[in-house]
Amino acid sequence: YQRRVRGSMSSFPSVGILPKEETEASAFIKSHPEYDGRGVIIGIFDTGVDPAAPGLQTTSDGKPKVIDLVDGSGGGDVDTSTVRTAVNGILLGKSGKQLKIGDWVNPSGKFHVGTKFGYDLFPGELVERLKRERKEAFDNTHRSVVNDLQFRVTNYSSDKETVSKEELNTRLSELIDIGKKYSDNGPVFDVVVFNDGKTWRCAIDKKQDGDLTKAKLLTNYRDELQYDQFSDQDCLTYAVNIYNEGNLLSIVTDAGSHGTHVAGIAAAYYENQPELNGIAPGAQIVGIKIGDSRLGSMETGTALVRGLISAYQTKCDIINMSYGEPTGKPNVGRFPPLATELVKNHKIVFVSSAGNSGPALSTVGAPGGTTKGLISVGAIVTPDMMAVEYSLLERLPEIQFTWSSRGPAQNGALGVNISAPGGAIAPVPNWTLQKNMLMNGTSMSSPNACGGLSLILSALKANKIAYTPFTLRRAIENTARSTGADALTVGNGVLQVAKAFTCMSKTFDASELDYFLDVIIPDRDNAVGLYLREISETSGITETDVKVFPEFFNGVDNKKKIAFELRITLKSTVKWVEAPQNLVLMNGGRTFKVRVDPRDLAPNSHYYGEVHGYDSEYPDKGPIFRLPVTLIKPVQMTGHILKLPPTKFTPGYIKRTFVSVPYGSTWAEITLRASSLETNRLFNFVALQTPPYTTLKTHQEDKYVWLKSNDEWKHQIRLCPGYVVELILGQYWSSLGDSGEVEMIVEFHGLSSSAKEIVIDGTETITRFDLQASLRDEEIKPEGKLLMIRQTIRPEKPGVPRLLSTERDLLPGVENRQISEMILSYKFDQTEAGNVIPRVPIISGMLYDNPHEAQFWMLFDSKKKLLGKGDAWPKQVSIPAKGISSFAFF
Repeated sequence: YQRRVRGSMSSFPSVGILPKEETEASAFIKSHPEYDGRGVIIGIFDTGVDPAAPGLQTTSDGKPKVIDLVDGSGGGDVDTSTVRTAVNGILLGKSGKQLKIGDWVNPSGKFHVGTKFGYDLFPGELVERLKRERKEAFDNTHRSVVNDLQFRVTNYSSDKETVSKEELNTRLSELIDIGKKYSDNGPVFDVVVFNDGKTWRCAIDKKQDGDLTKAKLLTNYRDELQYDQFSDQDCLTYAVNIYNEGNLLSIVTDAGSHGTHVAGIAAAYYENQPELNGIAPGAQIVGIKIGDSRLGSMETGTALVRGLISAYQTKCDIINMSYGEPTGKPNVGRFPPLATELVKNHKIVFVSSAGNSGPALSTVGAPGGTTKGLISVGAIVTPDMMAVEYSLLERLPEIQFTWSSRGPAQNGALGVNISAPGGAIAPVPNWTLQKNMLMNGTSMSSPNACGGLSLILSALKANKIAYTPFTLRRAIENTARSTGADALTVGNGVLQVAKAFTCMSKTFDASELDYFLDVIIPDRDNAVGLYLREISETSGITETDVKVFPEFFNGVDNKKKIAFELRITLKSTVKWVEAPQNLVLMNGGRTFKVRVDPRDLAPNSHYYGEVHGYDSEYPDKGPIFRLPVTLIKPVQMTGHILKLPPTKFTPGYIKRTFVSVPYGSTWAEITLRASSLETNRLFNFVALQTPPYTTLKTHQEDKYVWLKSNDEWKHQIRLCPGYVVELILGQYWSSLGDSGEVEMIVEFHGLSSSAKEIVIDGTETITRFDLQASLRDEEIKPEGKLLMIRQTIRPEKPGVPRLLSTERDLLPGVENRQISEMILSYKFDQTEAGNVIPRVPIISGMLYDNPHEAQFWMLFDSKKKLLGKGDAWPKQVSIPAKGISSFAFF
């Protein structure tokens, strides 16, 4: 039948489902249909990509959409080093089950066998659904059998029964007991790997019936682009990769729906529903799973590095990574330098989400907002999105999402390079039992921008215009559209695809293919921008040396390095920042001074400016480098109470207050009072301090609170004395209504202790500590509770590093960079049932800033049953019984 619009009802909007107009992507493809991402390969670092999901089968020109799938986490690994032979078509599986194999070609006659727990492979949401459905099926069968037995017992007749009534009662009791003890540990799959004389292949006993005669034989996904699903119930797609001469099988599944959604935003293609298309429907996808199913889709360092290796091996042109975590050490650790190396040495564009920890300043996460060479993307919401995606009662002007992370990074980097639409209705994996889904976050703005950049790359390739990730980044920054928000919020503006391509076409300079310009501040630990936040830095003039130098790409001839010279015009964008006018730059770099004078700036505000460097011969290129300068001018307290005047809020409005916390203050009580609010409104309260080398998790309070007229809300926050705290109150972007006011009162308190933490040593009976209230009188009511016992354990024996021999652990570009692994084993005596929290003090809580590649631990009870597992973030594990427990640390 034909769908029709009836009466006066307007047709459903064709824009706003997956936003393309705001970034010029839609208009660009309309003008240049052949530049729709064709010839571009996008690496998706995420939870995995479902190649069977709608929109992810083919590109707009008929090529396969998903050309490789890789599990970098190791969560899908199966040890298949056990080798056996079949007898009369029967093979003993690793589980002990007899497996009937198919009529397979196997010249050697050797089969590698292994087993895998299904719930270790399945996404957490799917496990929950399967457990619920399997429990319902069990209950139905169990209830039927119990009811039948109860009827037989009640109506017992020795003439009709072949067993005694006592036996029936025993069976009934046992059945009822089985129901009470029901536990679903999930399926266990036998796997078989063999070589058919040309290729390693795998069969999985999906039905768990031992019959593999009709099993689908899979090989490395990239070789044949084949996949399968475990069952019609779970609808979970999987692919495989086989490593180490058949000794290791990697089963690739999703860790969540996030990655498929991200891939769909970037590049989905629907032949008959173009409004659902991704930004670059002609691009191809490499799905790289960095989220570990065993950890609830948390990324691991191992997965991240393997992702870089895979992106290099599959010749990705661009990477999207919609993942990240807070860090107190920008551009430090194992992963960030390797990511920068991939961008610099292998010319792969790397796009990443800025984070969802806003709206406070300095909330950008790693790696996107803190890693050199990456393009960090913030999130906007537009009127079309409000109407179609969010079904709001009214359209508001374009605005940054409340939660979109803001800059600067702690090393002074802007933190947000550009912004893009941060929501979309896009495809999700089949196991969700949905065609598509609405998601929002910078996780969605990043692939939107990545798709837009893929359009530019497609056009550059088609027109044979050479580029580097750095010339592309400069073009998108110099042509981005302003939204009226400050740069720390929106970055340089909203991506504009057509304008960026035109810029790159008209300002092409072949010499820029040899180098990029780097800017650092040597006396600030090589910071990439100037960030003045604390009162000691903002009460007077600051002068600092800035160094600019070219970084030449690998293989550039030394003669070009000798001949290099740029004559640069310097310009400050604000009056309170001064820089010299001219600079002659040669290889080796030059230094110039920058002066910041904040004395005439009003307190209780933040300020942002840049020093731009222009090629004096080609100023139309726009800035060829930028030095970000951020300054916070705080309020200095004269008492212990700060009363802020009532503020009128509108949707998305953010009120910032910056206060230098008085010395002696260790906490404050916040009071919010609302008046004249027409309806209940949602507000976001945030308090953030940034002491050096700390993360958001340590010094950020982030609360959402509903307020209506005459409401009063109180909350206490911890503070570090002497550091500036940013206090934020904002009306959530989608909480409609313009009238009404809210006032904030901040009352500072303080107690300092002579002990950083109160610990009773095992050799002492009394522990003394002294308290001091230096800010004001405080009333205290001491109370002590023994919360935990801290036990230090040592490994049973020294760890010995071993090389990981798979190709996924060989770093690109330089020979002999094979990743190593070390496993440490510990034992401890659990004297009674209880909870434990494993911690590795040096590196706990560190992921992107971890100098080691990764950490992973597993905790076992005295019977070697796995009780829990984790990574960088310590978590509690329950040990149900006393005994010798063991702890393995990777």
